[in-house]
Amino acid sequence: MQTQDPWTKVDERAEPMALHQGEPAGAFAWFRVSISAGNFSNEGSARFSRAAFNLSWKTGSAMNQHKWPLLLLAVLAAGTGGCKQEVTAAYNGPFGLQMGMTAEQARAITKVLGSNDRRNIMLVEHPPRPIAGFDELSLKFGKEAGLCEIYTAFEMPEDAQDSAIRARFEEFTRLLTQRYGAPSVAIDQAVDDEREQVLVSQWLASQGASLEGAQEAVLTVGRRDVDPISISLSISGPGSEQCQQEQRQGPTDAS
Repeated sequence: MQTQDPWTKVDERAEPMALHQGEPAGAFAWFRVSISAGNFSNEGSARFSRAAFNLSWKTGSAMNQHKWPLLLLAVLAAGTGGCKQEVTAAYNGPFGLQMGMTAEQARAITKVLGSNDRRNIMLVEHPPRPIAGFDELSLKFGKEAGLCEIYTAFEMPEDAQDSAIRARFEEFTRLLTQRYGAPSVAIDQAVDDEREQVLVSQWLASQGASLEGAQEAVLTVGRRDVDPISISLSISGPGSEQCQQEQRQGPTDAS
């Protein structure tokens, strides 16, 4: 849908919009309605009932007597016919993005929350194909490699018990398994004299995981001594090593 420039006169745009940006009347199925349908103060489905139709059209020529409601509906239908509903395009990679894409391409299909130009990192939300629970994504770009890493995390409640953390981790693992296949590596073991449990699920493209153009995906639980505890997902693309090398060499322009 086109946004009207406040400095453009309406009559300068009305004719081209009517001629080229609308659907012809023959493209629609037309039904008679009562005159109450043309009054915005009326509400409810009764406006379109047979009783209302018969009451409005019981005398005179129906088309002539109530041509204005029909004309209004025709104008509205023709005007909205040229308005295309904007659908966010999705790539074939993780979250509907694409490893190697530019920052500008990522901006076009997500909502940008912030960015760190020095580190070539962009924080976004609303990717084309979201994963429930991972609402915000940190995207890392390289000048040559493009999008090379995706990082996101789910924060657990402060009072979450170990059982709840494990249950949520296993839920995410099952969800990612549906997309990428069974984990290439799964770690579930106690460390630090069994005071802390390490939970890791790793998918590797080199071992047959279907990572949608990425090379590695790692799901893990953060340290228990960090508040709040989070379950993080990191996805690395083919350009990840090049991206890290560019990072060490200094700031670049990834757009």
